[in-house]
Amino acid sequence: MPRFLAALVLVLATAAAALAQSAGDEIARLAPRWEEVSARIEAQIANPAIASDVLEGLRAEAVAVRDEARRLRDAAAEAVAPLRAQLDALGPPPAEGATEAPEIAEQRRQLSEAIARAEVPVKTAEAALRRAEAIISSIDSTLRGRFRDELLTIGPSPLSPGAWQAAAGDLMGRTQLELRDAMAGASRAGSALWVAAALAALGLALLIAVRGAVTRWFRARLARAMHGGRGGGLRGLLDGLGLMISAALIPGLGLVLIVLAVRTSGIVNGTAAPLIRDMGWLAIAMLGAYWLSETLFGPDVPARGLFPMGPDAARRARRATLVLGVVLGLDLMLIRGESAAWRSIESLSVISFVLIVLGSLSLWRLAGAIGAEVPAEARDDCDEEEGETGEAIGRVVRRLVVQAARLVAIVAPVLAAVGLNAAARFLLYPTLISGALFGACVVLVALVDEAVEAALRDSSGPPRLNGRLRLIPVLFGFVLGILALPLLALIWGARESDLDGIRAMLVEGISIGETRISPVDFIVFVVIFSAGYLLTRLLQALLRVTVLPQTSLDTGGQKAVASIVGYLGIVLAALAAISATGLDLSNLAIVAGALSVGIGFGLQTVVSNFVSGLILLIERPIKEGDWVKVGEVEGTVRRIAVRATEIQTFDRAVVTVPNADFITSTVMNRTHRSTTGRIILKVGVAYGTDTRRVAQVLSEVARGCDLLLPRPEPKVVFRGFGADSLDFELFCYLRDVTTMLDATTFLNHAIAERFREEGIEIPFAQRDIHLRDLDRIAALLRELRDGGEGGRTAQGRPAAGDEGARA
Repeated sequence: MPRFLAALVLVLATAAAALAQSAGDEIARLAPRWEEVSARIEAQIANPAIASDVLEGLRAEAVAVRDEARRLRDAAAEAVAPLRAQLDALGPPPAEGATEAPEIAEQRRQLSEAIARAEVPVKTAEAALRRAEAIISSIDSTLRGRFRDELLTIGPSPLSPGAWQAAAGDLMGRTQLELRDAMAGASRAGSALWVAAALAALGLALLIAVRGAVTRWFRARLARAMHGGRGGGLRGLLDGLGLMISAALIPGLGLVLIVLAVRTSGIVNGTAAPLIRDMGWLAIAMLGAYWLSETLFGPDVPARGLFPMGPDAARRARRATLVLGVVLGLDLMLIRGESAAWRSIESLSVISFVLIVLGSLSLWRLAGAIGAEVPAEARDDCDEEEGETGEAIGRVVRRLVVQAARLVAIVAPVLAAVGLNAAARFLLYPTLISGALFGACVVLVALVDEAVEAALRDSSGPPRLNGRLRLIPVLFGFVLGILALPLLALIWGARESDLDGIRAMLVEGISIGETRISPVDFIVFVVIFSAGYLLTRLLQALLRVTVLPQTSLDTGGQKAVASIVGYLGIVLAALAAISATGLDLSNLAIVAGALSVGIGFGLQTVVSNFVSGLILLIERPIKEGDWVKVGEVEGTVRRIAVRATEIQTFDRAVVTVPNADFITSTVMNRTHRSTTGRIILKVGVAYGTDTRRVAQVLSEVARGCDLLLPRPEPKVVFRGFGADSLDFELFCYLRDVTTMLDATTFLNHAIAERFREEGIEIPFAQRDIHLRDLDRIAALLRELRDGGEGGRTAQGRPAAGDEGARA
């Protein structure tokens, strides 16, 4: 047997080594190349004069080495894990001086040698991986330092006269050169000039005549649609979509024809050719600015604008947006384009300063238009409460945007004036592009929102479903915001390699101890848990509709079974999702133990209510529909949850009672096992009445009430002799305890009628007051009267002789 175990271990070790052979062979084959690439990159990045674009290329090579080494390392490490598990199964090695069985010692030796051989490629790949990561970190640090130095480098001030003289000389020289080239090109163009002229005329016609006619037509239709009601319905949606498309398509086509005409003419060539190629950026910027100004502000159809503002403010905002588009396009064409290489540093500084000042002034005007007071007629006609809340949030967001825009409009020209041209451009133009991106996202979300509202306006679906469908624009806006984050990062200076690193980190996840958590695992968890949750709800629905109605359980019992199945299904779905993601929760045992102590002290009440809710669902001392009284609360049970129970009082108020109160306190349930109940009526008759006749009358009245049970029979008890009456009690048993008030009212009316017929008197309390020593009281009153009259006579008032007249 020991020999068999040793042979089995040898076979397993050989199989594991075979599994790791392919990864090990590939590592051994690629290791020299990794070494050569890493050494070459290290030698190149040691040169401080190396260009940034070259560094980006070297970084890409290092990233390729890193990813390849990591993949092969993980593949080789998978073969080591079973060998280590087998070695751990043999237990710790014997202590010094101790011995173990020769077979076990041989197995331990073979496994140790197999692990050592299998770890050689793992360690080789790990070393290459660490070296590549160090190279990547060094290149990233160099590039960030260069970017920082570029922002903080002070260049020639555009305010110096020398800079303007140099810029003027450069401009005149370039203009003369380009005019000479244009004249030479015109002499050689021939018939191409006519083709270019036709293209230019067609482009101008699209920009001026066609664009104006189409937009005016759509605006008129929109105005009529908006006049008919808020949003304009499906017609308003289609007209708005047509206006948005025409605002982008027609001007874009016109600009393309004009640029094509200039290139076809042959007039512009030689030194002006790069400038013409860069004019595409100007056209794109102007087109985007025009589209945003039309869709965001809607100056011609105020009710259609996405920003609530008056017509005058909307027109100012549109003009400022158009100027900002021109400024951004000129910067892309003159500063960042190919033609910038022909200009001097002073000339670039002056051109950039002029554009920054013009853009800052326009940004200030745009901020003023956005921050202007919104007229009452431009506000949304929504509910008062929603309007106040939305208006408050809108004011806060508007104030923040206006303050940030004005700060940029102040700081950017100042930085450019002192020579920090790169910092000024980095502050102004990313702000403009970020605003354009935000505006485009707002337009898309508004378009989806209007589409949903147009679809639901004439819909006859249930309100709950319509409310959920109205969440589609919110979800779309959230997804759109997530997708816009990488673009914002690129706008504000992030490199594509930085985004690749973030993407790799998100895909591979982060390590917490020995557990690696990645977004993929999170998505798997959400998908599996959601599937389990949906299956649980489906099973609950099937139980409620098909299975439980066929059983002998009452309604409360059926709901309790369905609730328990729902809780068990959710727990199983969570366990399945955790198992599918491969999370090792054993490492969280200590943390869970510590949390349990905190739960025991801090969440004692919550846990108590939860356990009590489970007890209520299992033992069912109460159920939905029962008439219960717990403490001072009395009413009908409407819902039993795991934490609390809802009771609807007879005043139609809903009281939430913690479940622990039903377990720890006395609960009266009038309808637990049956709906029968008992009422007691107290009746008093006058002294002298025939008591046996009274008892007979009460019994006959009770037998004549259909709301009472015939068995047990009603019972009359002669309770005793009261201070004012002979006291009787009538005990009756109800068919349905919920008719207690009706039965009481019927019996009281019937008793009053029979007593009146039988001449039985219902007494009321009478009291006789006896006064003692009346003679002494009368004498005292006379003394008080005589003393009062004497005092009045002494003061000159009527004397005693006038008593008769006064009397």
